[in-house]
Amino acid sequence: MCRSIVMVDWSLENQPTERYRDEFLWRQMLLSLLYDEVLAQDETLVCSEKMATWFRDSEKFRLLEELFDCGGITILKRPLGRYPSEQLKERASTAPIHARREHLQNFSVNNDGTRIQFDDNHVAFHNRLEALYKTPRNGPPVCRSEETWPELDGGVCRSLCGGTYSPQL
Repeated sequence: MCRSIVMVDWSLENQPTERYRDEFLWRQMLLSLLYDEVLAQDETLVCSEKMATWFRDSEKFRLLEELFDCGGITILKRPLGRYPSEQLKERASTAPIHARREHLQNFSVNNDGTRIQFDDNHVAFHNRLEALYKTPRNGPPVCRSEETWPELDGGVCRSLCGGTYSPQL
């Protein structure tokens, strides 16, 4: 039986709840010891100011990569069928992080009603995440495909995510 946890506490502000990068890394590593999968919604990672700042360059991003390697985080990607256009569905099948960014920019707004925009820092972070996703790995996958979603308890996932997400990283 696979024991999984979804980081739903991040969803309110699209941010990890920790104030500091090291606190975040230690918490995720501890969770990886307690659970087989530690899952976070793709929207949270794509929109997070903290994550883009904490892991803004290659040296700092290596810390996040090591977290993925030890199973301290796996991204829940949006199911392909939930994208509104064939173009986004096709892009999401090969570049899920970039597709999610495009989807959020074109179809979402911030809490104040303004369109979501991503700065250069975010885009660089997204590019590193996407490269990590595309790199062959010996450890846990960076992103999980939609077909593996049933491995999680369906009732819990449906109630937490409303059927909107599937395991990805």
